[in-house]
Amino acid sequence: MTTHARQTHSPALIPALTLALGLGACGSTAPGSPDSATPMPAGPATAMGTPPAPPPAAPSGTGLAALAPVTGECTYETELQPGVPGSPGHLVPSAINPNGASELATIMRVMEADMKVARADVSKGAAVAPFVDRHRRMRCAWPTQPEQRTQVFDALAVGYLNRAEALGKAAAPEAEAAFEATLDACQACHLQSCPGPLEAIKALRVVPTAAP
Repeated sequence: MTTHARQTHSPALIPALTLALGLGACGSTAPGSPDSATPMPAGPATAMGTPPAPPPAAPSGTGLAALAPVTGECTYETELQPGVPGSPGHLVPSAINPNGASELATIMRVMEADMKVARADVSKGAAVAPFVDRHRRMRCAWPTQPEQRTQVFDALAVGYLNRAEALGKAAAPEAEAAFEATLDACQACHLQSCPGPLEAIKALRVVPTAAP
């Protein structure tokens, strides 16, 4: 596998993105005993032995206090760490799913929150504060269903992360186009699988578009 929007779209559509955003939120979640909502484990130390600087705080109400940036290469073949919040048997408590949320579904809600904030900045003609580092974990996060973690998803995730990184570097005059391109990447993934959030992605647009 989409957070202050202008009231040019129906506000009822925006919360729908929280319900189904991302491949990690698709399908049913297996019952489990959610652990307490603890932060993600910190990323590995740098070569000098100093932990990397933490990213900006994750938006409140997303299920995790923070997401540490991922260092090094991570692909769909990277072995996942058992026992972390959102892994099988350790689902993240969620107001949306009484069974709890997977790691990827929780990250997707952070992505949604960040995109709403970015939309508000773009709507004001301002540049967007970088946020992509905490999204990189999507490539090595536990999905709701194991079969969702594929080479196709990984390629689409790379496309999204590249667009989101460009958005964080864009000057104010280019921010709107970069924001729309980032949503294009979200849409491309959901056209491939889990189409439920497509209308909500459309509602986030600054520039109205036809239905995909």
